[in-house]
Amino acid sequence: MTNEELYAYIAGLIDGEGSVSIIRKSGGHIPMIQLSMRAPAKVPKWLYNTFGGGYGEYKQGNHAYGDGYTAKWSLSGYQALELLSNIRPYIIEKLEVIELVLDFPMVGKHHTITPEVLEARIAIHELVSNLNRKSKLRIF
Repeated sequence: MTNEELYAYIAGLIDGEGSVSIIRKSGGHIPMIQLSMRAPAKVPKWLYNTFGGGYGEYKQGNHAYGDGYTAKWSLSGYQALELLSNIRPYIIEKLEVIELVLDFPMVGKHHTITPEVLEARIAIHELVSNLNRKSKLRIF
């Protein structure tokens, strides 16, 4: 599989089954990609093995399809931004959210965040949250 094919495939996964957001963590904000599927699902584990991040399987009780497990992969920070940059040309549904997240101002671990950067981060966080909320409310 070429890199182009790989990124197109991942874009389809994220567009259809994933989420892209800015989360609050340790008093700050960071970009995050998440993908969840009912286990046994090989894709979240493959994403973890390929790109790193976090992976877990979680018990789902009283699920509409019965009890079972959900496999969840997540990627955050600079790693998430790098992957989003690579899949951006192939995104359709979540393009507006991803473009906002790619504009998110990152700073190093030991750097002070200026008031201007903090304001920009909060504004992007709110815009992304609102877009994600609206996409969940769509009725087809």
